[in-house]
Amino acid sequence: MKNTKTKNVLKQKTMARYLDPKNDLIFKLIFGEHPDLLMSFLNALMPFESDRHIVSLEYLPPELVPDTPGKKDSIVDVRCKDNYGRNFIIEMQIYWYESFYNRVIFNAGKVYVRQLDKKEKYHLLQPVYTLALLNENFDHKTEQFYHHFQIVNRENTDEIIPGLEFIFVELQKFKPEAISDRKLAILWLRFLNEVGEELRRLPPELEENEYIRRASDICEEAAFTPDVVDLYDRYWDGIRWKKEIRDELLRRELEKGLKRGEKKGIKRGVAEGLKKGKEMGLKKGKEMGLKKGEEMGLKKGKEMGLKKGEEMGLKKGEEMGLKKGEEMGLKKGKEMGLKKGKEMGLKKGEEMGLKKGEEMGLKKGEEMGLKKGKEMGLKKGEEMGLKKGEEMGLKKGEEMGLKKGEEMGLKKGKEMGLKKGEEMGLKKGEEKLREREKLIVINCHNAGFSIENIAKITDLPITKIIEIIEKVKE
Repeated sequence: MKNTKTKNVLKQKTMARYLDPKNDLIFKLIFGEHPDLLMSFLNALMPFESDRHIVSLEYLPPELVPDTPGKKDSIVDVRCKDNYGRNFIIEMQIYWYESFYNRVIFNAGKVYVRQLDKKEKYHLLQPVYTLALLNENFDHKTEQFYHHFQIVNRENTDEIIPGLEFIFVELQKFKPEAISDRKLAILWLRFLNEVGEELRRLPPELEENEYIRRASDICEEAAFTPDVVDLYDRYWDGIRWKKEIRDELLRRELEKGLKRGEKKGIKRGVAEGLKKGKEMGLKKGKEMGLKKGEEMGLKKGKEMGLKKGEEMGLKKGEEMGLKKGEEMGLKKGKEMGLKKGKEMGLKKGEEMGLKKGEEMGLKKGEEMGLKKGKEMGLKKGEEMGLKKGEEMGLKKGEEMGLKKGEEMGLKKGKEMGLKKGEEMGLKKGEEKLREREKLIVINCHNAGFSIENIAKITDLPITKIIEIIEKVKE
């Protein structure tokens, strides 16, 4: 009989339907009403040494009402103080927006300055820690998911001013192997990422830990009334609605920005491209002209040198041949006879003179031709190279300028579009959110919820809730 009962319990666990703990309502029920669960959670994720772990804590009001009427008030998800006097602000943020930085600094600053009365000394101030759990990534330059911000000396990061510290955890980037030495932190982050509407059975590793198991039990849908489940669903509807408005506004502004950026980019790109192309064309043309001119000059010079050398060689060779032949003929004629020597000397001298003169003429002509040809070739080549290079440079520069201008225009347009879209989206979203908050207050009031519970669910100040209810009564 006992075994049958155990099987039934396991079966119920297998078929359980869980609500997402990242939902604002569920998150506050887990960590805003169970101090032992919150203490385990903070000890796992905060950057404390083991001898500085939290031993006990007390909850503080999540609403930060301004000291001066008319100033901005704010509400955080969970706020508490531990046995050392350290203050903690815990936020679960479903989607990222740039002003979230300002919000966490604003709230932490409020908590920090309100610790002292007028006559108390500054040394009594205790540090304020903000733990922000983000369901969307904000730092796209790194794969690191855990970000610890402090006030540090930029030249010497070991020098830290205590007082305010911020820990941002990007849940989508979380990988267990990144913090393999911190088992409890892995279990809590897996709990936030894995427990939800798709889960039907808790993984054994989470089931084994008492705190995780208890937090998971709180998430079971069967533990809530239909009214609370309805509020849970409405919260997700509101989140989806906000994100859709934000994304649509960003898309529209991006399209406008891209069109404006493209026009400006093309115009500026053409101007810069022509200027750059002309400079590059002149430089490239000069280099190509010099090279081409040298080649053409050498070729032309060689041809002209050979022709001119041949003409000069023949003439000079004839003169030298006659002279040399006469000398050699006279010398030989003395030996062989005046008559025979003169005839043979003239004939032989003419042959040798022509041959020797041709060799010397060709060599000398080639040297002179190369020198003259190079000078003429360089001059002509530079003129032709500059003209051709400018034409090619302008054409190439225009193509490169158009391409570069388009890239710069798209990039600039995207930045302007994203910024404008976010501003308009947030403004419009806040107006719609206020209307939805009023509707939730009225429904909760009609369902019999107390004003304090409505404040926990909606994050609205109690004074604001009373004001909405009074207007409805009127």
